[in-house]
Amino acid sequence: MKKSQIWILEDDEACQFVYAETLDIRYETELFGTLKEFRDALEAAEELPELIIADMRLPDGTFLKFLANDTLATKITCPFIIVSSLDDHDLLRTCFEEGALDYMTKPFNKGELLVKVQFILEKKHPAQKTKEVHRDIAIDGTAMKVSNQEGAVRLTPKEMQILNILKEANTAVSRQDMIEKVWEDTVVGSRTLDVHLFNLRKKTKKLGIQINFIPPSSFILEKDKD
Repeated sequence: MKKSQIWILEDDEACQFVYAETLDIRYETELFGTLKEFRDALEAAEELPELIIADMRLPDGTFLKFLANDTLATKITCPFIIVSSLDDHDLLRTCFEEGALDYMTKPFNKGELLVKVQFILEKKHPAQKTKEVHRDIAIDGTAMKVSNQEGAVRLTPKEMQILNILKEANTAVSRQDMIEKVWEDTVVGSRTLDVHLFNLRKKTKKLGIQINFIPPSSFILEKDKD
């Protein structure tokens, strides 16, 4: 069975050791110590990895600036995790708005790393779980709110559209299909969708409902396991 491929941007030797010891047995990993090395590999790649783990600060720049300013960043369609020594809420929000699937704060342990990677690459999504979520929620288009036994939250029009699409699909919905259904003929980037998803996920989490990412580029409604 072919191993899942992970690209890792990290210049710190101690962290490199943790990645190697934790991930190399289970996955095929490739390490980059600078943004330039990563950029060159991304430009030449015919096939992307299934996951990217990127330290926030590299010797030649930050991963967030690369995402925001480099045209090659649009080639990244796989999920990515950002790692940083900074525990800052504004930074965390920015990372998710740029499309990050998760955020890890240094120092992290091997168990935390492995659980997050396994969740992204190996998690299964039974269809009956989606149906259970659908029976559990009520969407009121007039009042612009969604509710269940946990309470109710108000949504914006775009958030309402996205939630309706996920509910009616009864399965995973690709990022591109969602963009086309919500914005129709208007041309928008995937990060526009990510901003709305970020805000919607915060609201639905209050109701015990998660909007989870399924690699390489789909989303699904699920019960929160917490």
